[in-house]
Amino acid sequence: MHAFSIVLLILIAGVIALLVAEVRRWRAGRLVLPRGRFILRVVTGVMLLVLLAGMVAGYEVVLAAGFVKARPLFFLSYWMTCIVLAFGLVVLALVELRYVARAAKQKQEKELWRDVATFLAGKGKGK
Repeated sequence: MHAFSIVLLILIAGVIALLVAEVRRWRAGRLVLPRGRFILRVVTGVMLLVLLAGMVAGYEVVLAAGFVKARPLFFLSYWMTCIVLAFGLVVLALVELRYVARAAKQKQEKELWRDVATFLAGKGKGK
């Protein structure tokens, strides 16, 4: 087994551990996320697992078995599938980023209005 595959297997173990921790926190009620964001995170984690496993299989089986010359169409379609999965992960990450930015904006607006109300309430008491 190559060092690259070992690193990928360690990453797979890490992603599994993080997914299990996330699901446990969700079930215990300690993870305060809307259901949609939680599902998005789980789907992203599963896609990442599939991509990493595909890379390990591709590196250890597809490349090692000589599919480049024996079956070039299979080789090309296999790695194109991995690339499509990687782009899918980028899209899911951008969707998650949009959710985070929207939540931060709402929190900032809420704090601004709270500060304005506090300021106006303090001025009214001084008269």
